[in-house]
Amino acid sequence: MARFSLIVPTLGRVSELDRLLDSISHQTYRDFQVIVIDQNLDDRLLPLIGRYLHVYPIKHQRVQFHGAAKARNAGLELAESDFVLWPDDDSWLPHNLLENASALFDQQPELGGFIGVLIDGLGVKHNRWAPSSPRQASLMDAFTLAAEPVLFFRREVVRQLSGFDPAIGTGAETPWAAGEGTDLCVRALCERHALRIEPSLTVFHAQVDIQLNDERQQAKARSYARGMGRVLKKNRLPWWFVVAYLFTYLRALMWNILRGKWANVRYHWERLVGVMEGIV
Repeated sequence: MARFSLIVPTLGRVSELDRLLDSISHQTYRDFQVIVIDQNLDDRLLPLIGRYLHVYPIKHQRVQFHGAAKARNAGLELAESDFVLWPDDDSWLPHNLLENASALFDQQPELGGFIGVLIDGLGVKHNRWAPSSPRQASLMDAFTLAAEPVLFFRREVVRQLSGFDPAIGTGAETPWAAGEGTDLCVRALCERHALRIEPSLTVFHAQVDIQLNDERQQAKARSYARGMGRVLKKNRLPWWFVVAYLFTYLRALMWNILRGKWANVRYHWERLVGVMEGIV
């Protein structure tokens, strides 16, 4: 049995997935398996997967459904490891990520998992409020930091939680287009599984380049935020927490108004509308 399973749902991307698989090939820690859940209807990934079969253990599972959360659950069923993580197909990994994660799990066996930090190719944090030092994860951290590519969990904990909610996330047949990682962390915390924020566990992912008149981008932001509202409602979190979380949206909106960043204002307004739609 491997130490880590890296479960990668993918649809429509080849060059980005190649970048991820290449970054995995440079990991200093080698006790892992990769599970690619292929939601494409064609054979576009066969040559790419073939190039890595001799580099490290890789399972290529083709499925007949769409949905990132459902794909992550399918990968979990195939995982044979102590720990799991779920890199996006357009993310990529620092060479020492698994080495660091392995050491941290050894040092803190009582933890159910870690939440890392997303950074862009220049090393800039996606979330300006992300901490610089480790600490116990809170419910608010689950909503503001728990992107799926930076979740590192004990496999048994995820199984106890029945995996991701397939009704939430990209590709789900619902209006709730994001938030499955947040939902997993909220349920873990509510079930008394200790999670920890670990800034040393970084994963690369491009940041959103916000454009003023990009209607598709605005609609995506709204649908993603709608998913976060759904997580709030589904888990019946207290009213004071809902208010505190909504304040983070208002804070981003007001900050960009003060800076005159009108593209960002429109973007965060759509996010605020979306989260309210998810709540109601």
